[in-house]
Amino acid sequence: MDYHLDASSLICLFKMVAAINSAMQTVVYYITEEKLLESLVYRPAQVRLFKKFFGYPAEKLDELRARFSVILIISHFSMGRVRANVPNIIEVAGVHLSEPPEPCGAELQKYLDEAEHGAIYFSMGQDILMKYLPENMLGLPLFFDQFNNIHRVQLAGMAKVLDPNDLNADTLIETINELLENPSYAERAKAMALSFRDRPMSPLDTALWWTEYALRNRDTSHMRLNVEEIPLMRYYRLDSILTFGVRLGCVCASLIFLGWRLYQKNRNRHRRLQERERVLAQIQLRMSDNE
Repeated sequence: MDYHLDASSLICLFKMVAAINSAMQTVVYYITEEKLLESLVYRPAQVRLFKKFFGYPAEKLDELRARFSVILIISHFSMGRVRANVPNIIEVAGVHLSEPPEPCGAELQKYLDEAEHGAIYFSMGQDILMKYLPENMLGLPLFFDQFNNIHRVQLAGMAKVLDPNDLNADTLIETINELLENPSYAERAKAMALSFRDRPMSPLDTALWWTEYALRNRDTSHMRLNVEEIPLMRYYRLDSILTFGVRLGCVCASLIFLGWRLYQKNRNRHRRLQERERVLAQIQLRMSDNE
């Protein structure tokens, strides 16, 4: 018999799986290096600055963090991280960049102008990002967020990635030649740079406008997500986890019960066979004694 799952059921199934996956990612986040850095490095520094300039205890900082009017984040959707942000989260990536871009030093400019075959910029830092330098890139991630950042750039089609565990001269030369001879990497880099800069306002003007908006409108509760109003079950997505957990538990319990029943049945059969063999042995022993 031909059986198919209707679209609405598939959508519900996909939503449940996505919710469980997101919840698992949240759990993993809280036990990863990033959370440890926040707890041991970033937050203590924030608390020290908060106490120094405002004179309030650390508990007040937690209260203020739950009621931020506007949050300016160094991110932009053109960088490949599309998120459903609430209205008070404002993307201002590039706010620290000068407009128009500052010219490079005279010595460096002279070197670049006189380079007959162009130049390759080499940096082991983390400050050279795709949105600042619209050129094809060759990445060599070594630690922390470098792996994720260069992976996103590679998926965008504007970079190649080297494996530090399998790095040699031949691989390096071959990869550099691929970047230089294949124009798609440079074209993709320039296209992403244009998308990043194509905005109604500069990042600095955007940050200033929303800051002034928050000052003009003291009550910005309509812009932020009030965590206190979200039920605990929904906030931690326990309803989705419990739904999946109950179904998985029922399946596992059924399999365990069936396995136990089969084990009991085989054990009883084995006991009956042993008892039959014992009775037959006793009968044969008595017959031999009578003879």
